[in-house]
Amino acid sequence: MQMKMDKQQAEEWKKRTSGELYIANEEHFRHSDLFLENYTDVKGAITSALNGKVTEQKFNYEFKKTKKNPYYKGRIETTPLNKGIRNRFKKSKLKFKYEVTFKEGVFFDSLQTGGFDFAHIDDQYNLVNFRNLCYGRRAVFDGQELWKKELDKRSLWHELSKKMNLDTPIGTDLDFKKQIPTILGEIQFGNWSLAYRDILKVIQIERDEDVDLFIYITATGNLANAISDGTVNFEKSRNIFEEFKSVLSMPIWLIGIDIK
Repeated sequence: MQMKMDKQQAEEWKKRTSGELYIANEEHFRHSDLFLENYTDVKGAITSALNGKVTEQKFNYEFKKTKKNPYYKGRIETTPLNKGIRNRFKKSKLKFKYEVTFKEGVFFDSLQTGGFDFAHIDDQYNLVNFRNLCYGRRAVFDGQELWKKELDKRSLWHELSKKMNLDTPIGTDLDFKKQIPTILGEIQFGNWSLAYRDILKVIQIERDEDVDLFIYITATGNLANAISDGTVNFEKSRNIFEEFKSVLSMPIWLIGIDIK
């Protein structure tokens, strides 16, 4: 798939509404490859989500005027692309959560942006941490109100609270051994400076929580060329992770996806 086109090719390109994604590049930091060897279901789920068709996409083009050889350059809009990838994630065997924030030792999924794009966590372990935040040794002052408010918004937490034995004295922390690895992920096609923001989020969360794998998905090859200039891509991300690898302790799986 060439990004440089003549007028006829550009018009055909614009008519497209779907494309075939595939993993074209990957890089492992902090032994993420060893983690994936032990958790083949995670590798399989991510690989399956990122290799396949995305529909309802928006293709367009722009004219590049040069002295010698003017041409048309194919473009792909990132908002439908993000949506298409998330739709593929929702079909995964792993139950991912979306727009996940981390506050006071607890992961919250919501409709708000600004958190991690997706996450796979141990819900029971997370609920125990929330219970300790509300009723534990260092509970927040409005813990009872916060507990009711968040459980009312999350049917899963409400059901788990009924099944688990959480009725221990107020002021006492509950211990619970995590049984499912904590996996966080970002899908990043935005301005290249956002990669540094994502790194900062990772550094901040490492101080309070053991993250078993961080997955960073971005564009490479023809897909990177078709997205607006000055955006995050595989090469830039790899350089940034190399720059910060001495201060990052969690395993990182960097993935570059392309389209055909």
